[in-house]
Amino acid sequence: MTVESSRKHNASILHLAIRVAGGNSEEKAIEEVKAQLACDQQAAKTRAELESELAEQERKRRKFQFHRTLAARLRATKVTTSSGSMGSTASAAVVAAAMATPPAPVAIDCEWDFYLHYQEATTMTILRRRCFCCCYSCGDCAYALGDDDGDDDDDGRDGEEDHGDDGRDEADDETCGDPDSTDEVLDTYVEYLMAMPTVMMMARMLVFRSGHSHLCHWALLLLVVVAMVAAVVAVVVVVVVVVVAVLVLVLVLVLVLVLLLLLLLVLLLLLLLLLVLLLLLLLLLLLLLLVLVLLLLLLLLVLVLMLLVLVLVLVHALGCLVSMSLFWSPELLILCFLFDAGAQAAQVLKKALPERFINTQVWFDKEQDSTVLLAAYTVKG
Repeated sequence: MTVESSRKHNASILHLAIRVAGGNSEEKAIEEVKAQLACDQQAAKTRAELESELAEQERKRRKFQFHRTLAARLRATKVTTSSGSMGSTASAAVVAAAMATPPAPVAIDCEWDFYLHYQEATTMTILRRRCFCCCYSCGDCAYALGDDDGDDDDDGRDGEEDHGDDGRDEADDETCGDPDSTDEVLDTYVEYLMAMPTVMMMARMLVFRSGHSHLCHWALLLLVVVAMVAAVVAVVVVVVVVVVAVLVLVLVLVLVLVLLLLLLLVLLLLLLLLLVLLLLLLLLLLLLLLVLVLLLLLLLLVLVLMLLVLVLVLVHALGCLVSMSLFWSPELLILCFLFDAGAQAAQVLKKALPERFINTQVWFDKEQDSTVLLAAYTVKG
């Protein structure tokens, strides 16, 4: 309805209300019609807002449920493919073959992406031609999790004849899979991952899992070594200070005895020797106080260093516990980090990764509104 037609409609309603109410109450009728229109507009706006909020909450709930179900299934499921158990004994040729064909770029609004649906050709080299989402079996997705239709064309279609590697299924273009029916999607995804010695590890923190990162171990070992060296140095300094203080004390006592003998021998210098003796005693007390203060400071430093080592170990252990890893194998480890700070932090970490991290890639994920760092790490030498 255009603006002009809307105005004509409102005017007709207003004239009708005036005729019904009578000519004498024209102003009252106008006010009533305006109030009724305002109430209708407010009710329509409130209803639209409530419906939008409910739809958003339902979408978040379904997506969270889907992610939680996926994590539980990946931890608990052990899939045996047609060629046998491929868990940790799959050959490197399977991984090389999977990485040989990069995915084609596609622009699609996929609701159930789970960090695996990307719009660039060089971002993810593990998944191919069909994405892991609610419409994984329809033709809109150009990524493939594997070909489970029984034929040998590996084209990402179910039971269709191979007409080229276009990744589309004409029979499935009209309807998309049910987002609530996630069992088939999960089974396909678990089967595809278990067919290669891979690990999908996702974390929103820069805490590496214990046993899988040389950076974490070397950093922690360096901190422990520094703390222990500092503690040893502190103990050596304390021992040296104590020995020096004892030697000074012995010398002072010998000097005091000598002065006492001289005092007995030289009575004329009694007053002068007494003054000197008092000064020496005062210096001795000051020296003892200084030694005690140094000992207390050094002991406090040792305690602080030991507490620091303990805190670092506890923080490392806690970070290892809270880091979320789905499952892993002893040949290959894939790390995926999300950086809310931007691409600069991801690039810095990429340069700092050791040589055993291969095929490191960084890109910006529009769905997650963050920078993603993907790195494959060979655990075995």
